[in-house]
Amino acid sequence: VFNTYYLIKDDFLIVKSFAFVKTKVPIKDIISVEETNDPSSAPAISMNRLKIDYKQDEYQIVLIISPKEKQKFMSELKKKMKE
Repeated sequence: VFNTYYLIKDDFLIVKSFAFVKTKVPIKDIISVEETNDPSSAPAISMNRLKIDYKQDEYQIVLIISPKEKQKFMSELKKKMKE
């Protein structure tokens, strides 16, 4: 039951980490997506990561994830951001 996944569904990026942590980011609030090897603690199980900056209220939040197919995931997310 301790799994991590990332999903682009409808107008949201959904990040589920371990058993209880779930983050739901509106795609319209994503500012940027870029590759990173940042070793910060994050819901990422690999060092081959994506850094996602998004706005929440008046704050800018950084989310670091590590999808298995990083390039494909980044491409799909950027495409969805343009819609």
